[in-house]
Amino acid sequence: DERMTDAAFVPKILREVMADGLLINFHTNAPDRMAELIQKHEVPSIWINAKQESDCVYPDECRAMQELTAHFIASGHTRIAYVDESYATATQHFSKVDRLAGYQNAIEAAGLEPLSLLLRSGLTRADLAREFAEWLASMPCPTAIITYGCGELEVFLCAVLPRLGLRTP
Repeated sequence: DERMTDAAFVPKILREVMADGLLINFHTNAPDRMAELIQKHEVPSIWINAKQESDCVYPDECRAMQELTAHFIASGHTRIAYVDESYATATQHFSKVDRLAGYQNAIEAAGLEPLSLLLRSGLTRADLAREFAEWLASMPCPTAIITYGCGELEVFLCAVLPRLGLRTP
């Protein structure tokens, strides 16, 4: 990060490695100064998996989640839950907001009730399992659960379901 914010380094990096431009892979917390220097020196660059005003490529997370949720609905599920273990973070990736929006769009379009569990980051696996179990015990069991990522899924399958005496079909 320090070298990428040095005004003398940005153009030099292109000369040293004989590159035509940069592929930038900062998902969160890209140094503001780095972006300013890239723009100031007109360094050809593409931001990867980051929503920028221009010169970027990223997946349509909202549509993907909307289609996934719609698939569950079409399969007969009516109580579809969405879980994100680190939603409330100061520097969250755009995909967290977009995936939740896609889920909510599909649920609302089908006239179903959203069942979302959005937790803060930094929970231990044991605390996460406890939060999941308490949440699930507070309502009728969902027929499908969508997780933001693998961390939630692992805890859910290995710690929560056995604790509740449930198993996946």
